[in-house]
Amino acid sequence: MTRPGAARAKARPTAALLILAALAACAAPAAKRAPAAVAPRDALGTERIEPLLAYIDKAWRPLTRTAADLPRAAADPKVPHTAGTP
Repeated sequence: MTRPGAARAKARPTAALLILAALAACAAPAAKRAPAAVAPRDALGTERIEPLLAYIDKAWRPLTRTAADLPRAAADPKVPHTAGTP
């Protein structure tokens, strides 16, 4: 037969060990980080922005949808459906 407080007494050392480990982890020195890479002098220069703007201009139309495009976008070839319905 087990004493009423035996389980609680066994749990105390485990809880104390967990608390000690958590405190040790908090007190450990942080790892040293590598120095950050030096940013280019003109990160927003024309030579970097122009290709990005050209990409956005080219991709904007195909990525834009209207309400008229929704039935075509809703079609799922894996689900059987009646002809003319999404």
